[in-house]
Amino acid sequence: MTDFKQHYHGNVLGYFWTLAKPLLLFGVLYVAFTKILNFGGNVAHYPAVIITGIVLYNYFAETTSQSLTSLVAYESLVRKVPVPLLVIPLGISLRAFFTVCLNLIAVLVFLAISDVAVTWRWLEFPVLLAALLVLSASVGALLADLYVPFRDMSSIWEILLQLLFWASPIIYPIEQVPTGLREVIMLNPLAVIITDARHVLIDPSAPTATQAMSNPAMIAIPIAIVLAVLVASVMLYRWITPRIAEQL
Repeated sequence: MTDFKQHYHGNVLGYFWTLAKPLLLFGVLYVAFTKILNFGGNVAHYPAVIITGIVLYNYFAETTSQSLTSLVAYESLVRKVPVPLLVIPLGISLRAFFTVCLNLIAVLVFLAISDVAVTWRWLEFPVLLAALLVLSASVGALLADLYVPFRDMSSIWEILLQLLFWASPIIYPIEQVPTGLREVIMLNPLAVIITDARHVLIDPSAPTATQAMSNPAMIAIPIAIVLAVLVASVMLYRWITPRIAEQL
């Protein structure tokens, strides 16, 4: 809550600046792909698909990017207060989670404008949000630990985030991707969450993550990736905690 208040402290429009970012990106992409490239005409509720994917991706990008430098940014706190290091990136993840929950109001507006029907499958969406929270917090914590000894991680992660945006089915429907490339994309846990969010919230006829894979058992791979990142972040945290003062 402290991080949430500090993030918007001094901003006249406060939270609305955060909402403006995904809306502006949505506007640019929507005009470029629908009006200029004539793409998405055969995708049901295409505007809602884009805005939903952007909001979910932005949460992941914001959480991981800000968590990456968090231990260094809170150096004075780390040196003076005996606080568990993982509390810092976790606090950033939760603050960003508050924001994405507010941003979902904009998504609901687009769903209403697009005449998307409310179904019982919407009850599955909180599970996807929880999975996104775990994924983002785990990656953010791992990056925060790695950034302390390796400051090049900020440049590397910035490039990887750009690749992840285009490697996730935000602009394009996953069913239109060639089978071989689709298998690679669906190994990305973020792509799994976005694909299932489209199926749950927008278009029940759209494929689920398991249906987009040639073998449904492959869903175990992105799940294993999330668990591996979570375990790695905890193990690295335990290793770096006694050395944090000298590393900073």
